[in-house]
Amino acid sequence: MGKGSNLIASRYARSLLKVTSVEKADKYQKVFLAIKKLFEIPEALQILKSPIMPERLKSDLLSLALDESGADMQFRNLVKAVLYAGRVQEFPRIADSYDSLVLESRNEVIANVFMARELSTTLQQNLTSTLESLFKKKIILKSKVDSSILGGFVVKVGNFRLDQSLRTKIDRMIAKF
Repeated sequence: MGKGSNLIASRYARSLLKVTSVEKADKYQKVFLAIKKLFEIPEALQILKSPIMPERLKSDLLSLALDESGADMQFRNLVKAVLYAGRVQEFPRIADSYDSLVLESRNEVIANVFMARELSTTLQQNLTSTLESLFKKKIILKSKVDSSILGGFVVKVGNFRLDQSLRTKIDRMIAKF
């Protein structure tokens, strides 16, 4: 989906954050997660994205996720608004946008770190501390093992990317010759 789709999702997420308290954010993130899980089920995805499926069927399907996750009336009203606007397919992007806004309001950011092997606890703490001083935000470190990088690491924080992987260094050397 394009930029317009992200703008729409961002508007819904901002509206929800404006009319609720940040204290409800954790609960709402769990509700969004339940809705996103629906989009991972092929049959549910087909129903939710189809323009010919009845709204009632989509509403019933979404209600299952809302009931399971304990959504309050305020969140249910958001779901109704999105459903009746014909934008159900936007829910995964609304959830992602909401997560980003919540992190921003808490002065936090996610740092994805890719390494050829698991990070030691000490290295995780040092990297987190370094990134926090660089970004002036609390860092939520998510490390992932990716053996294709051979060695070194790749750090992604928002649009920032630092690639110190052995794979990239080898690729650059090969490109020079």
